[in-house]
Amino acid sequence: MKDLKIHYIGTLLAISLVGCEAPNEARYRMTVEVDTPAGVRTGTSVRELEYFGQGGWFPFGESRGGTRVTGQAVAVVLPNGKTLYALMTGRDGEHDYGATVAAKTLGPKTSGHRPFSILPLEGRTDGNVMPMLAFFEDQSDARTIVVTDQYSMNGDFGPGYSLKSIVIEYTDDRFEPIELQAPSLDRTQALRTWFREIGIEDPRVAAISGFDRGVEAVKLKLTLAGG
Repeated sequence: MKDLKIHYIGTLLAISLVGCEAPNEARYRMTVEVDTPAGVRTGTSVRELEYFGQGGWFPFGESRGGTRVTGQAVAVVLPNGKTLYALMTGRDGEHDYGATVAAKTLGPKTSGHRPFSILPLEGRTDGNVMPMLAFFEDQSDARTIVVTDQYSMNGDFGPGYSLKSIVIEYTDDRFEPIELQAPSLDRTQALRTWFREIGIEDPRVAAISGFDRGVEAVKLKLTLAGG
């Protein structure tokens, strides 16, 4: 009887795996250009998406759809010594911005998809599609993060600085993690205390969490593979 039960459970698992949908993958590149007194400065980053469908059945719970994103903020190194970051967080604080912006702007991936201009905005989109923008007054202290936008660049960085463009496009390039020139974002006691002082609703809290998604897992995978 015990062997029969084990066989029955194994059969259920096999049937459920056949019914489950494998994730569909896509990758997109975001490129940011900034006008500076020394000319245009550019930063770019690829982000990888995995789409999980709603279909399928699993005997131990409901199969739910969703999108998983792996990637980093776009970093634009400026001639004044600061770095502007286009974060994985949306301008309005949306945590899942990095996972949803491609669908909002580009739609489903197809062959022959053309790039979409987020700035200047090139058409109607599903909701806010601007990333949150930030920089550090002191590159050694995460608590000096400043949230900025395209209207504040001149005041935050000085005369001659303006956000020129933000473009998103599907790509076949793979995401390769880089070391962002940012202060340590580890949740130290000092950083947690600062969060409590400024309040969880402060946009700087959302900004701190917007520098990467899933990067440590990628780094570990590359290390194990000898990459």
